[in-house]
Amino acid sequence: AEPAPRTVDDIITDPGRQDDAVRQDDAAHGAAPERRQGPKARSKWLCGSVTDTAAQVVAAVFDQAEHRDPGHRRPWVVLVDGARHQIDLIKAEARQRGVDIHIIVDLIHVLEYLWRAAWCLHDSGDASAESWVARHARILLGGGVQQTATALEAAARTAGLRGAQRKGIDEAVNYLTGKAEHLRYDTALERGWPIATG
Repeated sequence: AEPAPRTVDDIITDPGRQDDAVRQDDAAHGAAPERRQGPKARSKWLCGSVTDTAAQVVAAVFDQAEHRDPGHRRPWVVLVDGARHQIDLIKAEARQRGVDIHIIVDLIHVLEYLWRAAWCLHDSGDASAESWVARHARILLGGGVQQTATALEAAARTAGLRGAQRKGIDEAVNYLTGKAEHLRYDTALERGWPIATG
């Protein structure tokens, strides 16, 4: 894929801009700015296996990448779901082949954790949960992993959540802090890399 630089606004609209005054202002001055699209994959090669080990599948993927870029001239971006074993296998394969890689946890998986946290603080079906998730996702997209984790902890304390009531928040905080090195969406957006598998 050719790089396609984007900003946070290209990914998730600012929930604060959803009010009527902003919509009227946008209408008076023309339409809201068009969102820039992310990188478009071409010549996709897909693989998977129910018989090979995860290490064998990772090696096959690296074989394909080396076939396409034998001189390692392009940035190699690896999107993952965040499984530690998967990340370890990918790092080991990259070391063995002497290739620099950039591992990014698929944003969709991160959003799932934010939604679990949201339901600790919002009643089922509460429409404001969407804005809550969007605000925190935008901070993450801007590089604020620790800021987001801290805000989730503070929200749980403020709401007086204990034990199982805060399970979704605790899981989100642990996921964010444990995967922080692979959640550099600000860098990925600036460099035009993908942040989700689509």
